[in-house]
Amino acid sequence: PKEAFYKKHMDGGYDSKLNNGRKVTAIFYANQDWTSSDGGQLRLYKRRPNPFQLEKGACEPEDEMEHDVNPVGGRLVLFRSRDIPHEVLPTGRKRFAVSL
Repeated sequence: PKEAFYKKHMDGGYDSKLNNGRKVTAIFYANQDWTSSDGGQLRLYKRRPNPFQLEKGACEPEDEMEHDVNPVGGRLVLFRSRDIPHEVLPTGRKRFAVSL
């Protein structure tokens, strides 16, 4: 729906509460004639270290935005479900996407 969005989250995790078995998120966009002024961008943040990397001394990164992806028709986006925080910015029109 118009003005819809998703708050920042991850699609899976490593602990028993968040581990849904998902390793990769795939999003396919089916929007015709989309422009950046329509909003609805997928905002990807820097990758979070996994528990194994943290055990070895990796530091938690700050919530730095890495990339905004316009939901252009025919675009397929793949990213690591358990390590990449992401959100969908508010849209100015109806947005079509299939997510797995």
